[in-house]
Amino acid sequence: MHLIVGLGNPGRQYEATRHNAGFVALDALAERNGIIIQKRRFISELGRGRVKNADVLMAKPQTFMNLSGRAVRQIVDFYKLAVDHLLVLHDDMDLALGRIKVAAKGGAGGHKGVASILEYLGEDAFPRIKIGVGRPGEGGDATGYVLGRFAPEEIEILKLVLMRVAEAAEMIISRGSAEAQALYNRRDFRVNEEEVKI
Repeated sequence: MHLIVGLGNPGRQYEATRHNAGFVALDALAERNGIIIQKRRFISELGRGRVKNADVLMAKPQTFMNLSGRAVRQIVDFYKLAVDHLLVLHDDMDLALGRIKVAAKGGAGGHKGVASILEYLGEDAFPRIKIGVGRPGEGGDATGYVLGRFAPEEIEILKLVLMRVAEAAEMIISRGSAEAQALYNRRDFRVNEEEVKI
């Protein structure tokens, strides 16, 4: 079984914020595959179903971002999952809106939710899909920016990005992260305003 985790903060005040891009992407992936995320267990909202003929569990930790690893560790331990069967979806300020990046392993890159998972699992060999949200303008407040909602003109780009994230997640589940990296990490691979207009 595979575990797909979307990172975010619980509560209405955080809905649809940039920092909750992982939650939003997981919801899109779940809807695309007919999975309902509503059960509450392991300090998470859970859904179970199949993605590309693989049994998957989807989880949205309800611990707040900085303690995401606590929920993930409980699920991994209960189901005795191999760490490389964990896939994490999360926002990334170092990527512009419209870009995604697949990583097979690595550090947190300043993301506190990923850092918490690394701390609780004690290893980094799990794939992630990083969802670009960009950074605020020069002198802008980074915390306020990631906790802010996407601007109206960003929503249409985000919709296409979520489709790409779902496609990448399905590829990772069915064929591994290497093929997804080769396709989605290209510098020229980016959802942009022109594509939205089409």
